[in-house]
Amino acid sequence: MGFDKIKIAIGTKDGIKISPTHLGDSEYFYVYELFEDKRYNLIEKVKNPFYGKNEHASKDKMEAILKLLKGIEILVAKKLSPNFKKISKEKPIQPIVIDRDEISEIIDIIYSNWAQIYSLIKARREGKRAETIPQF
Repeated sequence: MGFDKIKIAIGTKDGIKISPTHLGDSEYFYVYELFEDKRYNLIEKVKNPFYGKNEHASKDKMEAILKLLKGIEILVAKKLSPNFKKISKEKPIQPIVIDRDEISEIIDIIYSNWAQIYSLIKARREGKRAETIPQF
C-alpha cells in the first residue's frame, strides 16, 4: 500500500531554522518529501540566486524561484508576502505561513495538520485554488 506524500520547500540559511523573512529572501531552499506515515526526506538543497538582492514583491523573481522549485506542492515561509498571495491565487502551489523557528517544528506542524493541508493539495492537483493561506 502506498502512502500519500507531498513535496515542500522551506527557506533557510543553515538547514536548521527557517528564514525569518519572506521565502524569496532565503539563502537556500530545502526541499523535503513528506509522507503520510510521518517519514520525510531532505531531497534537495537549492541555492537562491536572488539572495542578498533587494527585489521584494517582484513577479519576475517569483517566477524564477518557482522554476527552480519545479514539482513543489507547498511553499513554507515564516512571513506572508505579496508573492505568496499571488501564488495562492494563480499557481498550483499551496503557500503556508508557519510562525516557528526550527524546521523540525515546522514539519511537526504540517503533520499535525496533515488532513487539512493534504486536502488543499488534492484540490490544487484538480485545478482548484483556495485564496486563503493557512497560517499556523
